Amino acid sequence: KQKYDVVVVMSIIAAKRKLRFHKFDLIIIDIMMPTPGVQCTDELSTGLYFYSEEIQPKFPKTPVLFWSNLNHEKYDNYFNRQSPSNVNFLHKNYENEKHLLEKVTEIFA
Repeated sequence: KQKYDVVVVMSIIAAKRKLRFHKFDLIIIDIMMPTPGVQCTDELSTGLYFYSEEIQPKFPKTPVLFWSNLNHEKYDNYFNRQSPSNVNFLHKNYENEKHLLEKVTEIFA
């Protein structure tokens, strides 16, 4: 059975702080994130904004998993239907969150 150390943050500001002091093997992010103090024109894309401003430039090889309630279309449109090989999307399924663990295991395989 796989075991993972998980760091949970509840806002972009907290995520920025964690990224400054930790190296992560995988970053799981929602497309929509709480944004107090962050300038973003589209509240439904705050996670994508965070990815483009903070994750991609500083950690371009770190695997990223967008795990979101929003549909795949917003993600596809952002990446022009060609996301980088280290970036994935998974739709949240609250009835069975096992799919998240399965996707993480697949990413590390």
